[in-house]
Amino acid sequence: MLKLIPLAVLTLLFISPSINAQSNSKIISSDEMGQLQFKYFKIETANSTINYNIHIIFKSQKYIYKPEQDTIKLNSNEQIVKFINDLKAGILVIDDEDKEIHIQNDTYSIYKNKGYTENKYLVIVNKDKNVISPVNKYFIQQLIDWLKAIEFGKG
Repeated sequence: MLKLIPLAVLTLLFISPSINAQSNSKIISSDEMGQLQFKYFKIETANSTINYNIHIIFKSQKYIYKPEQDTIKLNSNEQIVKFINDLKAGILVIDDEDKEIHIQNDTYSIYKNKGYTENKYLVIVNKDKNVISPVNKYFIQQLIDWLKAIEFGKG
């Protein structure tokens, strides 16, 4: 009987991840702007828990898409509001050559880029700081408008 316990534990270890991994996701809203894709998801897990999140995906033909690396995930209304406020702060300085911005947290970084013509870009960087996307003022405003239109937790 004692010999069966390790076998039962191993069986549970292999079955548990597959049970937890079973989920049904639905894209409620999506858009694409420049090098970024935006998706608002409703995810229902196997135990009927419903989660909502927004993915901001860096797309690039040079690299293979790796969800954990290439995606900024916003999982709460508070995170969305913070991201919008950070983008708005960037818009305020984007046209002023003398002003800088550098916002960094666990999910993303935003800074004003000095390397592009006219320096009219904000750079959005993933959490690992290895995927970057320069975004102009027009696309930043479109992203803000798209995020504001989301009724987070509904759909």
